[in-house]
Amino acid sequence: MTTRLHRLLPRKDQKTLVFLPDCWMKLVKPKESEKLLPNMVKFIVSPEMNADDVREYLKKIYNVPVRDVNVRVEQGKMIRLLKEYDSPSRMAGIHGRVVDKEPDITVAFVTLRKDLHFSFPKLYTDKAFYQEQQQLKRMEKTLAESKKTELSSWQCHGVPSWFK
Repeated sequence: MTTRLHRLLPRKDQKTLVFLPDCWMKLVKPKESEKLLPNMVKFIVSPEMNADDVREYLKKIYNVPVRDVNVRVEQGKMIRLLKEYDSPSRMAGIHGRVVDKEPDITVAFVTLRKDLHFSFPKLYTDKAFYQEQQQLKRMEKTLAESKKTELSSWQCHGVPSWFK
């Protein structure tokens, strides 16, 4: 699972050098429907990893005491054609006219020791989040107004406003 650098003439006391693992793990928040215990954590991992790889990765790299690991593969979403082709056809099965499929993802549920609890940090204060939402609303309003004026003067498209 790792890129190893083998020496040409190794001595008995020298080990093979391991620089970086070839696999990756991404810590994600569980969905609202997934009720996890406080000592459980959800990861999206690289597809070639299994439960033993996840356990060793967390133990050796991050020194996290892992009690149990459950790994499952979730099917990627089907990408359909346009909205008018949403009705399923007998040739395409229940998914209708499927054009492509997103790649499958491997999800690992890691159970830590009972005394360890993980919670996601709060990144934004309520005031900063509120100000950002207000700024986003103002930007959307300005964009809608500019689109409206552009549609009303479609015959003068590209002509400067001082010339109209």
